[in-house]
Amino acid sequence: MIEEKARQIVNAAETEVEHLFKKTDEIAEYNQKKVLQAFQKNKIGEEHFYTVTGYGHDDLGREALDNVFKDTFNTEAAIVRPHFVSGTHTIACALFGVLRPGDALLSIAGAPYDTLDEIIGKNNSCEYYNCSLKAIGVEYDEVPLLNDLDVDFDAIPKYIKPNTKMVTIQRSRGYSLRNSLTVSDIERIIKIVKSINPEIVCFVDNCYGEFTEKNESETALVLQTPRDIRSETAGRELSRFGLEFNNKCQRVYYISDIHLMHRIQNAGCRSKEDVIYVIQKI
Repeated sequence: MIEEKARQIVNAAETEVEHLFKKTDEIAEYNQKKVLQAFQKNKIGEEHFYTVTGYGHDDLGREALDNVFKDTFNTEAAIVRPHFVSGTHTIACALFGVLRPGDALLSIAGAPYDTLDEIIGKNNSCEYYNCSLKAIGVEYDEVPLLNDLDVDFDAIPKYIKPNTKMVTIQRSRGYSLRNSLTVSDIERIIKIVKSINPEIVCFVDNCYGEFTEKNESETALVLQTPRDIRSETAGRELSRFGLEFNNKCQRVYYISDIHLMHRIQNAGCRSKEDVIYVIQKI
């Protein structure tokens, strides 16, 4: 029999994290709607699930599936195939498809998954080294993490060279203990990279990141006119970083005061500069 004290502890714990489960449910419902809308937009029907055989017959289902993924993730195009036997295989196809001898590859968030070591050629004694990127003349480097936890945004420019062709951004922490990246983190990285060289290819390994956030830049109804920041809650959040705004003259475009507070909290700001960066993006 469960003691009453144990029941009370469980109930208290559930109450304490209730808002987190609610947020997760909201994100799940939002993204489920995106998927359903993609199915509706592409008029998915039973004909897309028929088996196709023989030469000269196009596969309606394959094309429709590509379009569903494209519309769900708001990309220019998508390719979804069972021929990609693993995530490592898929990443290798992207790397070898873009990089050529003399190009440089830069990993932004420290070392990537160790399954990519052989693909990159980090160990020249490996039996597959001759098939690696390094073996064909591709240079490789990585930006060390700050305290083994966070992306070192300030250090990124120091590692980009004239021959840097691609940067790889691994969203998941993988098998390390570093923090996973948010959409805001990835956006910030790409802006830094593109400001140095717009031609650099930014490759994102989004494994485990799908459907974990809402893309506010697409879904939020931003006010069309400036509005003063007056929220005491948002003000307190800003004051933590030594920031003050004059309500009479400092104006920003934003969705709501609560939105501003959430953006600052979710961005994991650690300094005044981080807060300013977040506000400027709204």
